[in-house]
Amino acid sequence: MSKINQVPASAGAQWLLDGLVLFRRAPLALARVSVLGFSLALMATLLGSLMMQLTAGVPFPLSLLPLALYCVLALGVPSFVFAGILWAVREVQQGRPALPRHLLKGFASRRMRALLVTALPQFVAVVLAALALMALLGTEGVQQILDVLQKLQAMTAEGQQPDPVQVQALVAQLPAGRMLLWLMLIVAATPLVICLVMLAIPQIVFSGTHGGTALRDSLVANLRNLPAMLLFAVILAVVFFATSLVLQVIGLLIQAVLGPMVAMFVINLVMMGVLMPLVAAAAYHAWHQIFEPAGLPPGVPAPQDPGTFAA
Repeated sequence: MSKINQVPASAGAQWLLDGLVLFRRAPLALARVSVLGFSLALMATLLGSLMMQLTAGVPFPLSLLPLALYCVLALGVPSFVFAGILWAVREVQQGRPALPRHLLKGFASRRMRALLVTALPQFVAVVLAALALMALLGTEGVQQILDVLQKLQAMTAEGQQPDPVQVQALVAQLPAGRMLLWLMLIVAATPLVICLVMLAIPQIVFSGTHGGTALRDSLVANLRNLPAMLLFAVILAVVFFATSLVLQVIGLLIQAVLGPMVAMFVINLVMMGVLMPLVAAAAYHAWHQIFEPAGLPPGVPAPQDPGTFAA
């Protein structure tokens, strides 16, 4: 197991502050890398969805193959992308420019298999979220949600602005209390999954740790530094919520002029261009403080063990 430093609870807030300072060194370059990475992840997810649709009639157990491919594309590729953004963040930390080609670092053959393992917590979280939804709403409740979503999509597809009265009538049919409870569970669990993955990925990228070992080290580090991790998760959730709220207001203004599709595109673009490099920069500082030898300045590589590859 890697050496794991114990940090004070206030470090959770300091990671985000240090991440913001690092992001401000090269905001446009890091945003460009992040947006390109988000586009790759989005294309991978769409490709996985297309494969699922094309193989909808395949009988079980052959149907598990396209499902496995979808999981790899939808959950694995984002891990590869985040690894590339982390590499770009370290380049900026060390005084070099962040370039789109840094995204390829996450797709290096020696790292891909290890990074795929980091998709396991996300997969488990998705499965548990689906089971919780079924437990809280039941089959009928889930079907109600799907019916409402289809009707709203049909309204949007026709190019008409959804009538607030119609939307309110549709939403009124849903079990709001149980849906709110489910959303609260998702909101509470998401930062915890992020904390687990955000230390495992830099361990793989910069220390050459195997996937399972990186997840184990990350879990131990999270438990050993639980106050700092909880503070980081809470502040991160607040930052996500506040940013989303501001962007929703901006999106409404854009929607009134250019339409809902353009507004949604701009919102996602800004979210990924700002929040993703910020989280990556915070993750880099957290990893450095927890796993690197105490007192080693950020950007200075730690001595490598003989059994690991140099990043």
